[in-house]
Amino acid sequence: MPAFPFVPSNPYRSSTIPMKMRFILLLACCAVLCGCGSNPDCTFAMSYTAAPATAIANHLSAAPGDQQQFTASIVATPPSGCTVKGYTDRAYAVWTSTDPTDISISNAADNTNGLATCNGATGGPVTVTATTGSNGQTVTATTQLTCQ
Repeated sequence: MPAFPFVPSNPYRSSTIPMKMRFILLLACCAVLCGCGSNPDCTFAMSYTAAPATAIANHLSAAPGDQQQFTASIVATPPSGCTVKGYTDRAYAVWTSTDPTDISISNAADNTNGLATCNGATGGPVTVTATTGSNGQTVTATTQLTCQ
């Protein structure tokens, strides 16, 4: 005779599926039913920006007083209600100004990309343009710099 009385088997416990596996299957079912954070309506709005929007530097000052660092960014914004987060990435751009005599700007693919130097006074705000692209697509963003 056994030392313990007979205990009927638990109808909720399956000896063929271990507890860890059942937990993983439960999580997988929840992920499928809940969409696992993905939403087919989560189409990101993409934009390209240059910052700061306006800046002033003094051409008579020594560096860095005669300089302004501009940055170009690609911004991905999800729609309201989307569970996926947006992001912002710095983009190395080709920079130009409408007054290349008084403003020189770096196009190097390093931390100096977008560093503008005032070589002379401008008569007012000068448009500075950042351009980048890939796969035949080009995007531009503008900002303004005044050199006093």
